[in-house]
Amino acid sequence: MVQTPAPLRLEIDADKIAWLVFDTPGAQVNLLDIRTMRHLDRCLSELESRIATGHPVAVILWSGKPGTFIAGADVNEIAKVEDAEDGRAKSAEGQRIFRRLERLPVPKIAAIDGVCLGGGTELALACDWRIASNSPGSAIGLPEVRLGLIPGFGGSVRLPRLIGIQRALSMVLTGRSVSAATAYRYGLIDQILDADRFRSSVALVALDAVLGRVERLQSRLPARDRLLEGTRVGRRVLFRKARKRVLETSGRIYPAPLAAIDVIEESINLSIDEALAVEAEALGRLLTTPVCRNLVRLFRLGQAAKKLCPQTCSRRPGASTGSRYSEPASWAEASRNSSPRTTSPSS
Repeated sequence: MVQTPAPLRLEIDADKIAWLVFDTPGAQVNLLDIRTMRHLDRCLSELESRIATGHPVAVILWSGKPGTFIAGADVNEIAKVEDAEDGRAKSAEGQRIFRRLERLPVPKIAAIDGVCLGGGTELALACDWRIASNSPGSAIGLPEVRLGLIPGFGGSVRLPRLIGIQRALSMVLTGRSVSAATAYRYGLIDQILDADRFRSSVALVALDAVLGRVERLQSRLPARDRLLEGTRVGRRVLFRKARKRVLETSGRIYPAPLAAIDVIEESINLSIDEALAVEAEALGRLLTTPVCRNLVRLFRLGQAAKKLCPQTCSRRPGASTGSRYSEPASWAEASRNSSPRTTSPSS
């Protein structure tokens, strides 16, 4: 019996840099399905053992797929979630694996050359640095709300702590991707490097990080936003306005946007592990709502239609390349007529 190649592999180069290469065999894009997550967990066990002996000195997350980093979770597996507790447990398991990555005592870099969405963005958020190429297709986003969900592998927790509450709400509530340039302005991306020399340039950044020569940039929030988000009263105003805008645009028909606001508000001052527990509970509840079930069904029907009529259902003008989950021909396309038209509280 021929064994299917693993969806990711661990390579250690001559400079003692570990490359975690995501490359799902036979697929156009990388997905964080159950099999991939289990392999990631095993690779992290190996890394923990190797690091204890002195190498590797840094870890780089890399994609073997041209034009895409990781396109998110497998929607077919989302459809199989049995109940709220099953959903909570699956979220908590993903969080646990990403926390293992986050805790590795060496520099960790997500090298994003192309589309990075959903769980891929959450994986990148668990790294110390996120570096994007200047490829026109490089984009990053959290489109879960378009399937009636919230980011459930730590994205609802880490994103607002990294880029600020207003910008995080903008990304999470709309589900829209942002370009590498916008992500850099937000502080979500630390550096943008030339796509033609991306791998070698990322390796040099990793070595500089080992030597302590990569500085962490200060907050890129405008002074007014820092003042507003830095006080209890200011945050209360932000969350109240965000809820008002959601209710004005979509009412209470779609629970995910309001749940996202609740999770961010409740968890922003908690420890990381306490905050992740809040996120997992909320995701578990959302996974079995009729809204989520229907949006997932629409997405899967859209994907099936593309397979039946690839010519007429191919990319439309303006669609990103490289990933079946890219905007707008992805999560959004399947749920365009059913997902909430939520306005952004801030850009």
